[in-house]
Amino acid sequence: MLRPMPRVTIREAAQRQGVSVDTIRRQIRRGELGATREQHGRGSVLYVDLPDDLPMGTPTAAAEATLGTGTLDNVQGSETDILRDYVAELKRQLGVREREVEQLHTLLAQVQHALPQPRVEPEAQPYADPAQPTAPERETPGHGWAQRLRQRLGL
Repeated sequence: MLRPMPRVTIREAAQRQGVSVDTIRRQIRRGELGATREQHGRGSVLYVDLPDDLPMGTPTAAAEATLGTGTLDNVQGSETDILRDYVAELKRQLGVREREVEQLHTLLAQVQHALPQPRVEPEAQPYADPAQPTAPERETPGHGWAQRLRQRLGL
């Protein structure tokens, strides 16, 4: 004779299975557990249909098939679900950061393109005061005092 499956609230199902309430909700969404919603006054209550053959305190058979048998011997189903959710969130955040970096690189390239090219300044000459006489240049033959002497002498 078929016995009806016990119908319990999500909280009771989580306590019986030794997992979190969120894990039970995920199992319902994935179709691993059946559930029915009943109206009570202004609100509703979601009842979970727990199979009789489901051992208490262990993940469902569908969760074990997903994880692989013996892969995570000492880890409860809720802990693996939490870790999976955490990894998924980290991957999402990484994607957001990568898009931000790409946008910043694009903006930087646009700004660099819009800026004028840097001017190349000539090498700075040492300051020369026009009131001060400059150092005499080295005289070469035909220049300076020797040339003036030749001009005077008519040579």
